[in-house]
Formats: sequence, C-alpha cells, structure tokens
Amino acid sequence: MPTMSISQLSKLSGVSAGNIRMWEARYRVVEPLRTSHNRRLYSIEQLEHLSHVALLVKRGFKISKVVGMNQFEMVERLERTNDPETLQELIVSRLVIQMAKCDIESIEHTLDDCVLKFGIHITLGSIVLPFIGRTELFSYASSEADVHFAVTALRRKLILGIESVPAPSVNAQSALLFLQKGEHYDLMLLYTSYRFKQRGMKTYYLGTNVPAKSLHNAIEQKKPDLICTYLCPGQKISGDYFFLDKSASISGDAAIVYGKAESLQTEPVIHVMYYADLLSAKLEWA
Repeated sequence: MPTMSISQLSKLSGVSAGNIRMWEARYRVVEPLRTSHNRRLYSIEQLEHLSHVALLVKRGFKISKVVGMNQFEMVERLERTNDPETLQELIVSRLVIQMAKCDIESIEHTLDDCVLKFGIHITLGSIVLPFIGRTELFSYASSEADVHFAVTALRRKLILGIESVPAPSVNAQSALLFLQKGEHYDLMLLYTSYRFKQRGMKTYYLGTNVPAKSLHNAIEQKKPDLICTYLCPGQKISGDYFFLDKSASISGDAAIVYGKAESLQTEPVIHVMYYADLLSAKLEWA
C-alpha cells in the first residue's frame, strides 16, 4: 500500500523531488496514488523501481531506454557493470528497501555478503556509512520497528570492524569517545572509533549517556590525547562539557567534534568534522 510522501521517496531514493515529478510527467517512471488533498503517496515497490532507474541513469543510460526495462533487467544491467562503486550503490539501495520492509534477515544477509565480497573495511566505509546517511540514522529517535532492526544490524557490523583492526602499539596516541548525557544514538560514534583505531590509535569508548562528572573522571584516569563526541543534526553542545567551546561554529548537519585533552585547562582546541567529510574519507585528525 502506498504510504511514502514525495519527500520521503526523494530522501530514500536519492532522487530530487523535482526530478521525480519530471520523470513522472514525462516518462511515467512512478505513478503515485493521490489523496483527497492531492498529495502524492508512493509504495516500497515504486521506491525500488525509482532507485534502479536513478542508478542506471547515473551510469549513462538514457532514461527513455531505462523506462522500458523491468526490475530484473535493470538489476542485471547494474550487476553486469562489474564497477565496484555501482555495485556498492546498488547494495545501499537494496538495504534501504529491506529496511522499509522490516526485513531484518535480508539486511543481515546482505551485510554478511558484503563483508565476504568486499571485506569489513570497504563494507563500513562504502556501504554502511552511505546507508546511514541515506536513511538519516544519525539519530534514530524513530519508534518504528524498521529503524531499530536496521540499527541493530549496523551496530553488529561496526563492532566487528572495530574488533578486526589490530591492537595499537603501547605508545600510540589515544582518544576517548563519549556521548553527552541523554544521548544514545551511537552509530556515528562507533564509526569514528573504528576510524581512530584504523589509524593506529588507542580508543577508550566511554559510551552513551555519559554525565559530565563521569567524563571528567575518565579523562583524569586515562589521560587521552583527544576527546571526541558526536552531534546529531541540530544538536547543541551542553555547557556541562566545559572543554567544548559552545561558540564553535557548528552547522545543523551531523558532526564529529573533537579537541585536544591538553587544552582542558587553557583554551579549547575544537575541530569539527561533518558527515560529508567522513563520507569522502577527507579525514584530518588533529
């Protein structure tokens, strides 16, 4: 049954609302159900179809040719490219569909296949991270079952990735990672922990919902080189966490925020890394 608005369809397919309307009018790529108020509603099947059309068009196929293909033909064409980037984007779209269907078994199976085919490191960087962005799982506050099923599967793979990285040297730099009190959405923090460890750093993962006093005690005990937290879109830094400058210029996007522990007693040294930087692997850890 069609339940998705055009904005939801756009977000999950990666196709702009303008292009959806144009393709609908010119090529009848998707034909929505109309409500009594003339609002468009789309089905999961239409999301799947649109995602495949968009991928083929991105790869240079003419849309006038693509619209004549069925789902099987489109997937076959995409898989035949043997282009890793195309295959990874196809898998991200597949995961989105599986999440929309609450198909946890297929999500697990798809992620397991990715690890076997590409390895855990490519799976996390090229599939899991884009999937988090496409489905906006930066802060999975939704009570919908599909979100929680997907988060559980992703956390398992992120932890697998962290555990797969060799232990750092005794003298390696260290980072302490935490979420502020009241915050529980740690997918991006887990991914950051993985990237720190991949870079050869020790990581102290303090976890979620950490009171400022507990954080201060952990800093005193572990004396990390870096302290790191994550802000979901629109979130502010609490004044209780005194080492983070509240005036730091942080936009409304998802961001990793970190600073040098040595600056706790002086001026805080703040660095902000946005989701787009993580996605493009432009990592410049201080």
